Amino acid sequence: MENRQKIPSFGNVVVLLLFLFYSSTISSTIAVSSVTRENPIRLMNDEVAFINTDVDPLEMDQTFLPAGPTSIRTSDLFGQFPTGSTNQILFHPLHPEVALAATSSGGVWKTNNIQLNPPSWMPLTDHLPCLYFRSIAFDLNDTTYNTVYAGCGDWSSLSASSPKQASYGLFVSRDLGDSWSIEPIVGDNDELLNTRISGLFINGSTIVVAANNDWYPPYDPRYGGIYVSNDAGRSFVHISSTVQNDNFLAANVFAMIHNPEGVLYAGLPRQGVFKSIDSGATWKDTTSPEMQKAVATHNTTKYPPTLHLSESKGVVAAMLVVNMNETTIWILNTTYGDGSTWFSTNVPKVYGFTEGWIFGAILLSPYDFSHIFVAGDIGVTGGAAIKAGVFTSVNPPVVTWSVLDVDSNLDSPHPDSRSLTMDEFGNLYYTCDGGSYRNTFPTTKLWSSINGNMTAIEYVSIAINPITGGAFGGAQDNGAPTMISLVNTSAIELTGGDGYSVGADVANYPHSVVLYTCSQQWNVDATTWSSDGSIKRRNLQALLTNGTKVSSFAGFYTNYVVNQYRAENLAGLTDTTFIESFDGGDTFQITFQFSSGHFKFVGGKFVYGGMDSTAGAIPDLAIIFSLSNLYVRKNNSSSFSNTYAFPTTTTVAQVVCSSYDWHTVLVLLNTSEVYASKDGAITFFDITENLYDTIPPSLWDWQLFTIGHVPLAGGDTAVVVEETMEFG
Repeated sequence: MENRQKIPSFGNVVVLLLFLFYSSTISSTIAVSSVTRENPIRLMNDEVAFINTDVDPLEMDQTFLPAGPTSIRTSDLFGQFPTGSTNQILFHPLHPEVALAATSSGGVWKTNNIQLNPPSWMPLTDHLPCLYFRSIAFDLNDTTYNTVYAGCGDWSSLSASSPKQASYGLFVSRDLGDSWSIEPIVGDNDELLNTRISGLFINGSTIVVAANNDWYPPYDPRYGGIYVSNDAGRSFVHISSTVQNDNFLAANVFAMIHNPEGVLYAGLPRQGVFKSIDSGATWKDTTSPEMQKAVATHNTTKYPPTLHLSESKGVVAAMLVVNMNETTIWILNTTYGDGSTWFSTNVPKVYGFTEGWIFGAILLSPYDFSHIFVAGDIGVTGGAAIKAGVFTSVNPPVVTWSVLDVDSNLDSPHPDSRSLTMDEFGNLYYTCDGGSYRNTFPTTKLWSSINGNMTAIEYVSIAINPITGGAFGGAQDNGAPTMISLVNTSAIELTGGDGYSVGADVANYPHSVVLYTCSQQWNVDATTWSSDGSIKRRNLQALLTNGTKVSSFAGFYTNYVVNQYRAENLAGLTDTTFIESFDGGDTFQITFQFSSGHFKFVGGKFVYGGMDSTAGAIPDLAIIFSLSNLYVRKNNSSSFSNTYAFPTTTTVAQVVCSSYDWHTVLVLLNTSEVYASKDGAITFFDITENLYDTIPPSLWDWQLFTIGHVPLAGGDTAVVVEETMEFG
């Protein structure tokens, strides 16, 4: 370490760590203690790593291999064999066995045997600087259909507003996905940066891009709407509110479709449906007064109306969702009457969790427009909500509906729909937060998972189960999958919902370990894995000794830590509550809670346990950080106090406490500033300027993400700073 530059004001060393992972996005915190061969680094949640000072890390094998999970066996909550969320399946018009899939967090995949059950998939875009894809489309000017465009920018439940998910533009392949342009298409003036591409129309040098910039207001009109290029993407025109475009507002376009003749339809959640007959250059508002009234009625709500579109043989269907779950289907028959009048029709309930502002899909059969399919978030039994309809009348439309929801959730597709499509054989395909599913008889409830070997799950945390040797982690809408072993990458998943923080108590290893997992609706689980193969799951809610219940959505915020100095002490944090166990997780107590209506720990996390260089361990030290505030408790016999508040324009991203002396505290802000305290978080001083003296100027615009702390021989302290990367 002596050859690395020190920070003069604090005697610290800065190391940049760049992590690349395969086909899954992983965001994890590194916690460290003093490093020797007898006392190794303890990674997150007590996994162990040793430093070999005789080996140069740059000379080691740095190749990452796929680690799964592939096949997830779930509880009876969320459908058969899910993977990560998939947005779209695109079938090759000349080779029906070939299909491409755009996933929310795992890139673009390809199969040459889509008809198999399940097909085998190949990842195509792991080398690209973005894995978030919502839209893929063929170039209609390429009669071989080998030219494919993929549009970046999508969201997941746990990272709805991450700008990194929307900042890369378009990538193009000229050989059906085997190779891709390394540089994205964004336009000369970076017009497509910071957009979430929701739809594509490609015809030679003409590129029409539909984009939206976030889930809910306030929308930034610079980063959404329709963009048109007539020079193969070298420059784009942002279609704005002009007279010739019928006051087309360019803030958000949730859907854009086209018919075989190249007529485009765009769905704007706060305006209605617009139509273009000149490849996106001009747009005409087709919304009828009745439809406009339905949109405008809910135009001021936090969660806007959403519009999902489909077209077949001159008939356009728009599924309008307002108030997050109230659904109406509007039909425009361009071959009937004046060809511009919308009619509404009845629709069954497809939303159980009022998440219509996120999920939804509609499909008119491309072979018989009298058949219609719709999907929402979740059915009454916990699986997908999918309905099939037959028009008994088109003008005006009247539909007789049947239910494609599956009674047994183990046989059901995963909930939370993303798209519906149909291949040339009439098979119905449904994509959702659990991947892709197929129904070969679309009037029945017979669904099968076609996820196969696709590993497209987004992870937000990860740890190791030493009993099995496999990894487990919090996954977007897949709970906390635990892989069976290092060799067998299939996984067991017990919780459902969005997974978040995970941790492992290894005090009784090798006889047993306790895995702590957090999920969206089911809070914190303590699952004991024994060496004899038995698994026992306990929910934290049932273990509370004082009867107080935590928030039903606490899983989004919960961070769980096993005290590294006293393994029987565990602590967790929900949105308003600090929970501790002093008996290895058998029982829990709420040791701190804000009163109702007071400040909430939205996004809050904490550090737990600390060492005093003179007095020995203080095992129950806790520092909670949320928004711009720090709350400190020196031991479990004292109370928390708000010891420090950073500027309200900033957010505390991470706090680390020296494992040698808890008085030394480092704070990383979301503005990439680093502060230090040497008096137990009472006062802080800024060390950012010296930090950037050690970082190449080319990296200054990157956002710093994680800090760590390692006492070194002679009393020096190393500060480990990790940059955010979006390679997966």
